[in-house]
Amino acid sequence: MPLTTENSVLSASQSKTGPEEEHIPQPEPGQVLRVSRHHPASRTLEFIETIQLRPGEEYFIGRRAHEGGSSIVLLARSVSGRHARLKCDALGVQCTLFDNGSSNGTRLGVQRIKPHIPYRLRPGECFQVGPFELQYLINSKATVTECARNPHLPIIGRDLRQPFELHYGNGSVKVLITDHPVLVELYKQIAKAAQSDCSVLILGETGTGKEIVAKVLHAWSARHQGSLVSQEVSGLSGELLCSELFGHKKGAYTGAATDRIGCFRSANKGTLFLDEIGEIDANSQIKLLRVLENKTIKPLGMDTDIAIDTRIISATQPSLLERIRQGAFREDLYHRLCGYVINMPTLREFCQAIPLFVSYFLDQKSDSRTISFSPSAFEQMMKYSWPGNIRELKNFVDWCEIEVSCGEVDQDAFARWLAWIPSVTLECSSDTVRARIGEAKTQKILEEYGRCPTDRKQLAANLGYKPRQTQRLLRELGLTRPYRSKE
Repeated sequence: MPLTTENSVLSASQSKTGPEEEHIPQPEPGQVLRVSRHHPASRTLEFIETIQLRPGEEYFIGRRAHEGGSSIVLLARSVSGRHARLKCDALGVQCTLFDNGSSNGTRLGVQRIKPHIPYRLRPGECFQVGPFELQYLINSKATVTECARNPHLPIIGRDLRQPFELHYGNGSVKVLITDHPVLVELYKQIAKAAQSDCSVLILGETGTGKEIVAKVLHAWSARHQGSLVSQEVSGLSGELLCSELFGHKKGAYTGAATDRIGCFRSANKGTLFLDEIGEIDANSQIKLLRVLENKTIKPLGMDTDIAIDTRIISATQPSLLERIRQGAFREDLYHRLCGYVINMPTLREFCQAIPLFVSYFLDQKSDSRTISFSPSAFEQMMKYSWPGNIRELKNFVDWCEIEVSCGEVDQDAFARWLAWIPSVTLECSSDTVRARIGEAKTQKILEEYGRCPTDRKQLAANLGYKPRQTQRLLRELGLTRPYRSKE
């Protein structure tokens, strides 16, 4: 059957199937649509064509070509004249499917999608239009090709725009690197550290993904068949911290009802990840230093030392060096922990990759198929400072799932979220607020404030915010003129 993409026509007799399909020219990097046709009699799937999708373009799918637009013509009786349409975003990371109220419907897997409701396609996903199966793919040549001695590094030669999963002794981790140079350089550092068995210190702001980096490092290391044990030490001190790390014998202290082997022995032949290491108390620092020097631990209530073979990965805020200067953290312990230092980049440094991370977070949710993001929303998101980094970005995607639920997230929705989230700091300069909410939104607030500077309710209504949110934004912008409500 002929398939038309704009002015090109390919008949079924010209299509390639079977072993010859391997010789089909590969499309250029970007969004592509792979079209095949089911043959119920022979129970075979016949490949027809791979279509290159252009960013920002809308494609009409049906039995008839659409005047004034790009068309994918599928000739079959069960295909309606204007069956469905695809809408690609301008950044080339999202593709939305709509059914135009067709007679036989459009199926996404086994589900028949509702007419005129947007469904965001995931890379690799297939949908059915009549007897045709169309698979949405993102083709990319973004790979890391630098050689590495460790054969367990799957980053080599991998398409970095697609997430992948790493497995290790007692767990797994999903990773999205993207082709942004900052993140590619980060994972090159991890690959180098994985080839050694030295202690690694990860420094980074909150929400930058320090624990994920620790999991990747363990999965790529020679210890990947062993366990990775994670322990946050910031809220523990004294006997409780020693019990968690080194273990204890029954009756070692009040409340020790059973034996406990502790994190170090649980991670023997594997890796121990100590989060927020900069917050432990002085006494615990001394004990941890002794363990790192002697490679032995002494559980509470025992008289003998136990040898351990555990790699240490620790993480903390960049303020650790300041704590050392203040005398709150031992310098000799710092040098034991930082055999290799990995500095985590902030989201501000790779903000161009935000669309890929948003798509990745949406793909993890089973009920977020009808949400998409507009280019204007991505533009404002790239200008925002993201003090909570990747974690804050994920929180915004979660908020969109609740507040938007169906449709497109635009810049106004992003502005509503910025007004909704609590302020991180009590004092915020006007320049910082302008950068956070965007210059265009700031100008709109200033314009509406000029029209009704004393009527809080009217100003909030004009902006679409709650009165308290409006008052907080004005206070942060330095507009401190007192309000007087019109009653």
